[in-house]
Amino acid sequence: MHNNQVHSESVIENNEPQKWWHRRWVVIAGISFSFLIIIAVILSLLLKFVILVPKGSETINVTDALPSSTTTEATPISTPPLLTTTTTTNRQSGWLNTGSMNYARRQHKASVLASGKVLITGGYNGPFLNSTELYDPSTEIWTVTNSMNHARRDHISVLINGKVLVAGGIGDNNYRLDGAELYDPSTETWATTGSMNNARYSHTSSVLRNEKVLVIGGVGSSGLLNIVELYDPSTETWTVIDSMKHARGYHTSSILKNGKVLVIGGLGGKIALNSVELYDPLTETWTTIDSMNHARTSHTASLLKNGKVLVTGGSNISHELNSAELYDPPTETWTTTGSMNTPRVGHTASLLTNGKVLVTGSNTGSSHKSAEIYDPSTETWTVTDSMNHGRAYHTASLLKNGKVLHTGGAQNNMASNTTELYYD
Repeated sequence: MHNNQVHSESVIENNEPQKWWHRRWVVIAGISFSFLIIIAVILSLLLKFVILVPKGSETINVTDALPSSTTTEATPISTPPLLTTTTTTNRQSGWLNTGSMNYARRQHKASVLASGKVLITGGYNGPFLNSTELYDPSTEIWTVTNSMNHARRDHISVLINGKVLVAGGIGDNNYRLDGAELYDPSTETWATTGSMNNARYSHTSSVLRNEKVLVIGGVGSSGLLNIVELYDPSTETWTVIDSMKHARGYHTSSILKNGKVLVIGGLGGKIALNSVELYDPLTETWTTIDSMNHARTSHTASLLKNGKVLVTGGSNISHELNSAELYDPPTETWTTTGSMNTPRVGHTASLLTNGKVLVTGSNTGSSHKSAEIYDPSTETWTVTDSMNHGRAYHTASLLKNGKVLHTGGAQNNMASNTTELYYD
C-alpha cells in the first residue's frame, strides 16, 4: 500500500508541468492573434488613406469632400467621377474693389502722402468741386477732409516738403485759375500761397532736385501757353523763366535721371504735336530735340527703371492711338516699341514695383475697362484682367504696399465714385 501511494503522488507531480505548458501556449496564441489583428487594421488604414488618396495634381472626387453620415470607399483614380474639380494655382494679379469715394469725380488729382495715405482733390461731376478726401490703405476707408478754397479741375497737385501744392485749373463758369494753395497733412487744412503769374489749366508740373516746382504750358485765358514758371517753397513765390519754343497743353513732362525735364507732344492749336523739348535746371533754358515718330495729345509718359521714357497712346485729333515709343536720354532719340492691344486716350500708366508698366482705361467705349502691361525687357504688351469699372480721366496711384489705387473718372460720360486696387 505504501508503494502504491508513492506512485500515485509521483504521477500527480509529473502532471503539473504539462498543465503549465498548456496555459503558456494558449497565452502565446492569443497574443499572436491580437498582434495579427492590429497589423491587419494598420494595413487597411494605410491602404485606404495613403495609397488610394489622389495626389494634389490628380482629380478629386467631390463626393469625398462633402459631409456624409456614412463612410464611402475612395474612388479609384482610373475611374472618372461624375463631377470633378481640378487644382489651380493662386491668382498672380487682379482687381479688388475698395471703399467708394464720398463724391463722384473726374479730372481730379491724387497725391500719395508721406504717411502712405492718398489725398484726392477737386474734379468735376456736374459742378466743379473743391471737396477733398483721404484714402487710408490700412483700413481701405475714405474720409472727407477740409475743402480747398477754390473749386477746380485739370489742375496740378504735387508733394513738396511733406505738403501738397495745388495750382491752377479751371473753375466755376469755366474761369481759368492762377491761384495756388497748400495742404498740410498734420492739420488737414488748406492755406493759400502765392498765385501764379499766368492762369492756366491742363498744364504739367515737375518737382526739381532743389525742391522748386516747374509749371509748364497749359491753356490760359487767351489760348495755349508756352510760358513756364518756377515755384519756390521757401518764399512761396512764382517766377517766370525762359519759355518753351512751342505753346502746348495736354502734354506730359518727366524728370529724367540726369535731372533734366522732358516735355512731350500735346495740343498745339488745332493739331497734335510730335515736338519734344528738354529743360536744363542748371541753365534754366530749353532745347528742342528729336521729335516723336507720332504726333499725340492726352497721352502718358512713364520713366522706366532703365532710364528710358515710355510714351503710350493719346490722340492725333483724327483718331485714338495704340502706338508706343521709347525715348533714350543718352542719345536723345526716339524708337518705336510694341503697340498696345487697344487704342487709348484719357488713360493712366503706372510703373509697377517689378519695373513693368500698367496701362488702364480709355475714353473709347471698347476699352474703358481694359488693362494691359508693358514689359521693358521684351518690349511687348500683355492683356491683363479688366477693371471692375470702366473709367477715363481717372487717377492711378502706386501705394507703398505695391498695389495701385484707381479712383473715379468718367464712365459713360458720368463721373464715378468707384475705386479699385490692382495687385500683382
